[in-house]
Amino acid sequence: MDLVVAKTQSIKSFIYRTTEYMKGLAQRKRGEPEGEIRRSYIPWIFHTAPGSYQFLAAVQPTKQLDMFDGDLPG
Repeated sequence: MDLVVAKTQSIKSFIYRTTEYMKGLAQRKRGEPEGEIRRSYIPWIFHTAPGSYQFLAAVQPTKQLDMFDGDLPG
């Protein structure tokens, strides 16, 4: 179980650091990212097959994205 927790934390940190980099924020030396980053993207880790050590990582954005890019269907 310790392996799963460690991998989850590593992936979560990678996702948050990548998000901060893409937004042009200053690089943190330590600690958690600001609240907006933590609330904007939720990392999910799924176990792919019972008994294996494979995991699937996904990121769930918390905001609904525009389906029509501002153009409403007519």
